Amino acid sequence: AARRCAATGDAPAVRGRLRVLHTQLLLRGGTRVPLLPAGPEAFWRATLPSDELRRRLGSAGAGAGVARARRPRAALNGGAHAPWGELTERGADEAFAVGVRLERWLAETGDGIAGEEEEEEAPRTATTVVSTDDSRSMLTAKAVLSGLCLPGQRLAVNSAGSAHLRLGTAAAADGAAEAEGEAADAGSASRPAEEGEDAAPRLDAGLELAEALGLDAGLLAGAGWPRLLDVAESAAAFGLLARGDLTEATRRALLAAPLLSAQALAAGGSAKLARLARLVLAPCLRAAHSHEASGAERLRVAVLPGFSLLCLARLWHLGGASAWPAPATGLLLETLADEGGAAFVRFWQLRDSWEVRPSWHEGQGPVQLVQLLGAGPEQGHGQQQAEGGALTAQTSWAANTCAFR
Repeated sequence: AARRCAATGDAPAVRGRLRVLHTQLLLRGGTRVPLLPAGPEAFWRATLPSDELRRRLGSAGAGAGVARARRPRAALNGGAHAPWGELTERGADEAFAVGVRLERWLAETGDGIAGEEEEEEAPRTATTVVSTDDSRSMLTAKAVLSGLCLPGQRLAVNSAGSAHLRLGTAAAADGAAEAEGEAADAGSASRPAEEGEDAAPRLDAGLELAEALGLDAGLLAGAGWPRLLDVAESAAAFGLLARGDLTEATRRALLAAPLLSAQALAAGGSAKLARLARLVLAPCLRAAHSHEASGAERLRVAVLPGFSLLCLARLWHLGGASAWPAPATGLLLETLADEGGAAFVRFWQLRDSWEVRPSWHEGQGPVQLVQLLGAGPEQGHGQQQAEGGALTAQTSWAANTCAFR
């Protein structure tokens, strides 16, 4: 029922009925192996996709006669390099399910994105797929394409803008180097995290997590919150860590760490976060101005770090989406136009078709695009105050924001 309200003019600013101009899915990568060693390598290697599945994912979305850049063999063969930070078979299945779910969503809108066959000479370019340049994100995007049926369209994953999709992380030459660099920034075994008021709870959490997983206590000694969350999340995904294995205080601290980091970045007026927001909203703006043009983009899938997703949700004050996103989850943005030509945006959580709205938005209808373009920290200032000093008093936890993925 909530899904169908997008077709009606239920907001005072909407004139007549609404129609969908553009759909954009912002997705976190699927379940992965921990970024750095955490337990027997043989166990984690067994969670990787088979070579056959990787080959199928590598060709997803490429039509006949379309040249594709060849991926390094290490990116297609799980046995050629260490598994740390790689997409797991479970993660590929999650992303495939997202593609299937997205296809059903598009069919319900009736906008023809997944429509007609095109002539060989002039294929329609209606869909764009972008991701960061690490192997996990690229394969996640390919798995989404495998589940998304788009007849007549030939697609490739574009990672040229990788650096702009990350917040605080320099682009790396490959996924493994990026994993090492980001985990090092997180305060892993390569160097201890900086001391602060959270040093004691961080140390306790590391010891508790190591004991629960049967790891050497020194492996997580001095680790930062990103490293601890990474290990806990990966272990829980494969049944190595049950909910009761960690105290409630530790579990809450692990999940609060990225939220505090994102809040500090969003409230601080980060130029890079503002640039990411403009990059995400640019297709919405183009759709509002040129949706009738031949070959206009109608669908975009962007695979980006979970921390980038979280920061966008905090920047736009999307209360229902402002928690650490699970693997292969994210936000879906629909760009709409009313009968008067005004452009609007609606936010959805694709997994459960649940609509989320900015806290500053009044009414039940979609948000005007022009309002969203001007959204910033000051618009949600009242809510930030209401959320209280719990966020502002613990901003020392916001160090190493680039490492949350």
